[in-house]
Amino acid sequence: MGQVTDRDIEMVDLLIKNPNLSVDEIGSKLGVTKQAAAERKSKLEQMGFAKSFYFWNITPRFEGTKKVLIHLEKIFPHVNQITAVLDRFNPVIVFFRTDPESFFSGKTSSLTETISEVEGILFFNNEEEEKQLSRELKNLGLTQVSIQSVLFSRLLGEKCDITLKTPDQIEAIVKNIAQQLASEASVQAVLYEQHEQPVDQLDLIIIRDKRFQPKPDSYERRVEEVLIDYHFANMHHFLKWNKWLKKMKMIYARDETIRRKIQSKINSVKDKDS
Repeated sequence: MGQVTDRDIEMVDLLIKNPNLSVDEIGSKLGVTKQAAAERKSKLEQMGFAKSFYFWNITPRFEGTKKVLIHLEKIFPHVNQITAVLDRFNPVIVFFRTDPESFFSGKTSSLTETISEVEGILFFNNEEEEKQLSRELKNLGLTQVSIQSVLFSRLLGEKCDITLKTPDQIEAIVKNIAQQLASEASVQAVLYEQHEQPVDQLDLIIIRDKRFQPKPDSYERRVEEVLIDYHFANMHHFLKWNKWLKKMKMIYARDETIRRKIQSKINSVKDKDS
């Protein structure tokens, strides 16, 4: 992959904080010529270090950035307790590994019941904070926890990389998702958040039979370099939602009765807002 210097690290940190910096601005901030900055930026891009990135909460830094992996041996009923602990240690991003098949088949009533692992990228100020996190997770009964250094090129790679998509591209992505979801007998309808401008994230609503979806649930997933927030609800819950629905467009409905009921709700929200 090549040798990375301290000056390279400074450049990547600058680009993380402001990916739109010009080569002139980079050179000025680093105290090097425009040509030197351009050459090194090009090399870093080829090595996979410099791209446009999407991050949550904080700007990550090389030092102190660690991957935390928590394995759940059995159903953990209070996942919010885990996230509450992680939130105290500067999380960049947190992933939940789930089993959607058992959720859709009705073997579980909530996605949280299918979580097998929690993985997070966290920033620690010192080793004592790492030990404190381990203690707090152990107090929750979580013993299979690992904290490892992050290969920063991987952190800045495809898994964290999202791009702007046009409205037409978004609709094509959502149509593909809806086609897959339509094969699930429990799914009654799929809606997505419409935007007039290019976006890199959006909300998706999946309405399911109340036998399979007794209460609302949600998770986030990156699909084709777009961050999608999946929201699951039954028709009863959906009909109680209001302003949030005004930008939603139906992409799939199992039958005409369901389609009319959903569209009537969306229209009523738009009428109230106008």
